[in-house]
Amino acid sequence: MASRLFRERNIRILVGITAGGVFLYNAVPVAFPGHTIGRIYRSYAGGKEGPLSAKCREDFEEVCADLGIKNINKYHPFPSFGTAVHKAGLSWLPNGVYLGIPDTFTMRSAEEVIANMKLASHAVDWQTEDGKALAHSVVMSKNARKFCIAKELCEMKASQVLMPTIVAPAFIAASYAGGQVMKFAVPMLLPGLTSFSVALIGFTAYCMISGWVYTMVENNADKTVAKLSPDYAKGGVEFYEKTLRKHQNLRRIMGKKGEKMYSYYGNENQGALNFRPALTDRLRTVGEIKQQSQESS
Repeated sequence: MASRLFRERNIRILVGITAGGVFLYNAVPVAFPGHTIGRIYRSYAGGKEGPLSAKCREDFEEVCADLGIKNINKYHPFPSFGTAVHKAGLSWLPNGVYLGIPDTFTMRSAEEVIANMKLASHAVDWQTEDGKALAHSVVMSKNARKFCIAKELCEMKASQVLMPTIVAPAFIAASYAGGQVMKFAVPMLLPGLTSFSVALIGFTAYCMISGWVYTMVENNADKTVAKLSPDYAKGGVEFYEKTLRKHQNLRRIMGKKGEKMYSYYGNENQGALNFRPALTDRLRTVGEIKQQSQESS
């Protein structure tokens, strides 16, 4: 009896530590974005922090004006390596929002991409058809760049970005509590099997709810930005088309690894419990808005 109580006590302590650890893991980037993504993804030149280009700064300020963001001092854009935008934080928190704008946004031609871009995990022969196509897919017009920045800022304005921070620890605690109840409600089952089953159900439910929330946030951001003006809608279509082409080119260039990362159509291959919207679906949504704007003009 005493050993069982000791075991239960240790399990409760472990659950508490796990829930607290998950909370901190999700909360730290939101509360201290400058010390997390602001350092992890920042691009450096000669061992020093690279400054944000004047053109990227101009794009960022124009987007903030178009979105009606007044407290622009709470947003901190910085140059980041790679081709994707990185973001963390909330505008109403003391440290605000940090937005990593990729260095590729400063590149205006495929030749500039070939001269400056490198893939960390794979060598690229830029003289091949796939290499040249990859270089062209990275270059974005001003409308596409502004759409990308705007949708990321819209996503950061949604309070749902806090969901992983709050809900994940709650699901851990709820799964443990559910397992304890099941032990008494269904005593014939093995305790380990009962706990595992409840934990699996809880994890699956969390993934489904997270996917639903992120899908809602991302789709709302796409629609909000695409409806700002025909130029934003046009930029959105270009952004998703080129992103899909970039993934298709990477899939061919990287071989087996690329096939694991990207589908034939350029979508990111997601796990069985990842319910985020596919890029082709997002392209379709923005494309419909673009067509509607053209028909109404």
